[in-house]
Amino acid sequence: MPEGLGFKAWLSTENDEALPEFGLHTSLEKREIQCWIPSEAGKRFKVCWQKVDALTVDATCGFVKVDGTGVGGLIAYRNEFLPMVKDSVRTSESTYRHFLFSPLQLSDDDLFLNTSSAQNLGEIELSVWEVLVGNDTPILDFPVSAKTIVHEKSKKGLAHSIGFGPELTLKTKIAQKHIDAIKVLVTFVFKYRPFDILRANGIVPPRPQPIRMPSPPQLPLGPVKKRKIKEEDDVAFEAEKELEFHRARVRELEARCANVKRVKTEPRPAFLSGEVIDLT
Repeated sequence: MPEGLGFKAWLSTENDEALPEFGLHTSLEKREIQCWIPSEAGKRFKVCWQKVDALTVDATCGFVKVDGTGVGGLIAYRNEFLPMVKDSVRTSESTYRHFLFSPLQLSDDDLFLNTSSAQNLGEIELSVWEVLVGNDTPILDFPVSAKTIVHEKSKKGLAHSIGFGPELTLKTKIAQKHIDAIKVLVTFVFKYRPFDILRANGIVPPRPQPIRMPSPPQLPLGPVKKRKIKEEDDVAFEAEKELEFHRARVRELEARCANVKRVKTEPRPAFLSGEVIDLT
């Protein structure tokens, strides 16, 4: 966000999202800060600024120009530090139109060659001045055109210009003050182009390239498959051998148990023939 000489400024979308800035350049000698912003046709924008340092001046006024055309400004007094937001131009005492980016309209008619409308095309300027605020003054109209027409030779690589939305009615009346400009405090210049043009001109960094990990070496499928099949066969063979061993042991134990069951014990007589019994 450009900041310096007691102020900061930025452009935002109609949803109050700050637009990204690139190529920031500050000239203390000119009291000027410049940067590039991306533009998108059909999108509204707001010019915003804020006092960041306490100043000794009683009042300041931020004047806005779009493509070199003045579209009014806003007054801030000594103790006001809230952001100032200008998103439209007054077209009459009771009507206004919003700022927006529009497709650039080109013509090959030489009537549009070297016209003043092409001098500051592609720029949004905010200059903050020390001012003396006077009494109320009649509302000045700012007649604006829906589109800016430039000669094909004057487009300077542009694709957009500043346009204005449909005319709307103010809900409340806003007074206009007479002011006397004393000196400029700082000027912010936002140069707008489509994002692709900014990138093509090296103003926006190129897209980061995806990191590609090296692929693992590919082994021949034939030998690997054969070796895997052989390993599986060896394991199955060993398991079958062990199973057959246990089966044989079970059969052997079953046979032994069967033989034990077949042996019958004969009853023994009270005495054997020829056996001498001592009756004394």
